[in-house]
Amino acid sequence: MMNERFFLSFFRVAAIYNIAAGTLTVLYPQLFFHLFGLPNINHSFVMRGLGMFVGVYGYGFYLVSTDLRLYRHFALMGLIGKSFGVMGWSYYTILGEIPIAAVWTNVFNDILWIPFILLYFRWLGKNSSGASN
Repeated sequence: MMNERFFLSFFRVAAIYNIAAGTLTVLYPQLFFHLFGLPNINHSFVMRGLGMFVGVYGYGFYLVSTDLRLYRHFALMGLIGKSFGVMGWSYYTILGEIPIAAVWTNVFNDILWIPFILLYFRWLGKNSSGASN
């Protein structure tokens, strides 16, 4: 059952995953390209910047895991970012610039989290105290 305890745990796991994935990307910016046989990116700072964003999502998800109502805006930011990630990923996969075999990266980084964040907002709407901060 998806209750407050479930969502507190969900956002804690999301925080850990995103901080770990972001850190890995910052430390090893060419890793994605090596895993999927793509040419190295010429400017690794681009991937390091992406890793920084992913890590920041992790911190936002951590805050949500401490108070589901007070920090809900960070969940919205994560949802928006992950949704745009799916759109961008899809676009470049259709263009053939990202191999379809690399889709699993997007599944674990974005697609997996989106339904649960949407369910969280549904739960929040049903369990809101009416506060509008």
